[in-house]
Amino acid sequence: MGWGVHSVFSVSIASAVSQSSAIDLGRSWQNVILGIPSTTSGTDYGVMVSDASDGTYRRLNHAPTNSAVATVNPVQIASTVTNAMVPLPATGFRFMKILHTSQTVDSSYAYKIICGD
Repeated sequence: MGWGVHSVFSVSIASAVSQSSAIDLGRSWQNVILGIPSTTSGTDYGVMVSDASDGTYRRLNHAPTNSAVATVNPVQIASTVTNAMVPLPATGFRFMKILHTSQTVDSSYAYKIICGD
């Protein structure tokens, strides 16, 4: 079963910077995959989302597993994940940033965001 309509976006995180520029996905998508390049950066990855390109970006969290307890469980991809495609939770947001969460890196890395319905 294919994804039907899909789009691929590219974004980079420059050397000594902790997050990418804003990525305009054009609309909200049901399926979003982060393509992580081969890296030796030693940094974990996260995702930030916003409803406007110049809006406030906040960490993307997993849905709570217990509705009786308010918990924050941010999407965190371990530094050991390299050269991989990682499905992200459906965000419902059009704008996204990729984040190096544990440290800045001394090399530039290019990422792919693949979206589909």
